[in-house]
Amino acid sequence: IFANNIKNKNKQIKNSLSRKSINNEKNDKFFLEKLRTVLEKDEIFENEIMKKHTTFELGGPAKFFIKPKSINKIIKVLQLCKEYSIEYFILGNGSNLLVSDKGYDGLVINIHEENFSDLMVEQIDQTNYRITVGGGILMRTLAKRLCLLSLSGLEDIIDIPGTIGGGIIMNASAGLKKKLIYNCLDKVKVITPDGEIKKLSKKNVN
Repeated sequence: IFANNIKNKNKQIKNSLSRKSINNEKNDKFFLEKLRTVLEKDEIFENEIMKKHTTFELGGPAKFFIKPKSINKIIKVLQLCKEYSIEYFILGNGSNLLVSDKGYDGLVINIHEENFSDLMVEQIDQTNYRITVGGGILMRTLAKRLCLLSLSGLEDIIDIPGTIGGGIIMNASAGLKKKLIYNCLDKVKVITPDGEIKKLSKKNVN
């Protein structure tokens, strides 16, 4: 009787896992269909190998990988992730990022230099300027562009890998200049997991 109970229990578990797998496949299919209504064809990739997007060149396939071209598209994608219970990861330049060879069973949102690197310069007074820049720009690119504009203060970030968005999150520093990014930061505009846009002061970012 005990042996039969174990066999029946194992059969129930297998059936349950099978139903769960089928449900997940259906959910992923519906999610992908909705994703295609939000993004263009060249913005969506399936089973994208992550080693192509990390500086260590490590990582298996991400189930979904996208390169959205606007903030509005990111917001719509986050709303879809919430609706279909899809896990997501925000990827910049993939600097110093280790990804398992098994890959990522979710959505990778790539904030990259091609689409999120706008730069705007505003003069505050005779000696100070305010720089507004997209989170996808590489720190070395920003340093070079500011140098061409004869603006100082961020030249030391030229040796830091990664995007300015990632630099803000990790409060990037260079050499003896601790909190380099934080000291130059004024405020940031962020998108919440619920798809809302918020502006945060430096104090709230810390």
